Amino acid sequence: MRDSHTDASHAASVEPALLIALDAILQTRNLTTAARRHGVTPSAMSHKLRLLRAQLGDPLLVRGARGMVRTTRAEALAAPLRRALAALDDALAQQEDFDPASARRRFILSTSDYGEAVVMPKVMAHLAHAAPGIDIEIVAPTPDLGERLERGTLDAVVAPAGPPMPAGTRRRAFVREGFGVALRAGHPARRRWNLATYLALGHVLIVPRGERGSIVDDLLAARGHERRTVVRMPSFASAPAVVAETDLCLTAPTGLLAAARRNLPLVVLPPPFELPPLAIYLYWHERVDLDPAQVWFREMLATVGASVLAGSDRLTRTRRGGPEGTRGSPDLR
Repeated sequence: MRDSHTDASHAASVEPALLIALDAILQTRNLTTAARRHGVTPSAMSHKLRLLRAQLGDPLLVRGARGMVRTTRAEALAAPLRRALAALDDALAQQEDFDPASARRRFILSTSDYGEAVVMPKVMAHLAHAAPGIDIEIVAPTPDLGERLERGTLDAVVAPAGPPMPAGTRRRAFVREGFGVALRAGHPARRRWNLATYLALGHVLIVPRGERGSIVDDLLAARGHERRTVVRMPSFASAPAVVAETDLCLTAPTGLLAAARRNLPLVVLPPPFELPPLAIYLYWHERVDLDPAQVWFREMLATVGASVLAGSDRLTRTRRGGPEGTRGSPDLR
């Protein structure tokens, strides 16, 4: 009886290229035909057979009345080897091809309020007709996003630039979003919209991680101004509702404010001072750079991001055009 441990040791010692050659030899039982199928010369295939015989400790093919015949060991190897190589071919073919229209797969995306309110409605509308078998799971941002991308427990991240990501993390520009200021419809401040009016208002501030300050406060402080933050909130979800019911205002990316205006009586005005746009990026790990499904997922998100930016630009242009009676956007100087 052959020792199964010895068999396993022999199999582990055989180079993958020789296993492919062995499959050709066992299927054709002819070195010339096997060489042609394998793309080598008959002498090279004969050399491979000698190596296989030595490594497996079996002649594999012997002469018979009508040509070469397989040994008992070769007969036992032939079918499992063919199945294994066929399975490998199938796996490689799947890697090379991804059809979103017929695929069934779940992608895990980490994003904040911005992605949930602005990006996801457009993503799901697109998937409904272009990729109905694709599911999306949204998870909250955490400090270990880079590690999660590397482990494969996360497919992509949509977020502003933050602390440096670990080596191997890739990114591409997703959206460069301007800011707007939301007020309740009919707010008297919109009749004379300038920096003094803005500073006199009470403000709602979104602080996802509970930190103090913001880019707005930093810019105001650098020019000797200060605003009063009346309420600090951990997420964007309820902030527009607070603004719609009070005389407070909210300074936020225009995409978020446009989403809020669909359900609440708000007006959106341009900030009465210069604010740099918010740069939002799409992050992933280089381990999935060439994965067809991941490439499709990233391109789909990028297409959605472009449509989000176009919609936000329209909102900003409308408000700057003055249908709400604004009087321009004076600088802080």
